Amino acid sequence: MVFDDGWQTWLKAATGEDRLTDLAPNERFGGDLTTLVRDCKERFRVQRFLVWHALLGYWGGICEEILPDYAARTVARTTIATWLNKASMA
Repeated sequence: MVFDDGWQTWLKAATGEDRLTDLAPNERFGGDLTTLVRDCKERFRVQRFLVWHALLGYWGGICEEILPDYAARTVARTTIATWLNKASMA
């Protein structure tokens, strides 16, 4: 089983992106996935429980103010169209 998005904690940044604010499970899981993993293995015979983890941040990165120990920095974002346009002009 792969446990995907929605278990981590994030906030909406002033620029509109969702940014990761904690690497632990959010309050819906009590900060711990142990019970969920155990229940899935015992009740549904799940052999492997994989967790998608946003180590590089959420869709909009990580919140630099809340996670200062990670030395995050904001970088300019571009779309594939912007990149292709620049490449064609070179």
